[in-house]
Amino acid sequence: MKTAGFEPSEDNGSVNFKMNHAQWIFPVSMTVFVDEDRIACEMSLVKMEEDASIDKETLLKLLVSNTATQGGYFAFDQENKRIQLRVSLSNRAVTPRQLKANLIQLASLAERKSDIWSKTSGTPKSEATATAPAKSTNAPNSANPRFSLAGTWSASLTSGEAFALRLNSEGTFQLVHMKSGKATTSKGKVTRAGNKLTLTGDDKITLNCTVNQTVADKFQLAVNDAKGNVAIKLDFTKAK
Repeated sequence: MKTAGFEPSEDNGSVNFKMNHAQWIFPVSMTVFVDEDRIACEMSLVKMEEDASIDKETLLKLLVSNTATQGGYFAFDQENKRIQLRVSLSNRAVTPRQLKANLIQLASLAERKSDIWSKTSGTPKSEATATAPAKSTNAPNSANPRFSLAGTWSASLTSGEAFALRLNSEGTFQLVHMKSGKATTSKGKVTRAGNKLTLTGDDKITLNCTVNQTVADKFQLAVNDAKGNVAIKLDFTKAK
């Protein structure tokens, strides 16, 4: 790493150093797994206070953005209270120049998504309050004006479950569902016909939904069961 221009220190089998990029200084930890022929790299972005917790909306946005990244992915280190950007690199014939290029690429990804993680300061658990979801509107009305659904949306239930949905203009989607602190991610194709929205996952699971939208930054999604009955209604708000 010295050859690549860094000042590393060793700690429990890992190499630690700091990387300057734009206006940030990112702590980086790299561990070589010889048997797996790979290098695990963790770039820490935010270290939260001991009594703080990351809000669901921020975590969902980061998890949704993972599906749009190549190689690197965002994660929350619960034990050390850190939001990190991680990547697994090949250890085969790797050179200092390649390592530095990979780190610059990772830091550039962090910079592009800084509008999400840089605003995170954490909320003390003792002060955290549950927020009730927006009031549901009545049954979907096909006469409602049609707004674009492209973008990232979030919704929550009084049970504590939370959802993040990213709809891309090219007809793809990413959906993150958080329940009891665990996140489930799915992605696939999305089609819309009037107020009917169909999400067809890469796992072959299809969600047939109805959209009710009267304003540009909010919409209600009614997810139907196999018999066509409404199984759940989610009130989504567009992420800013």
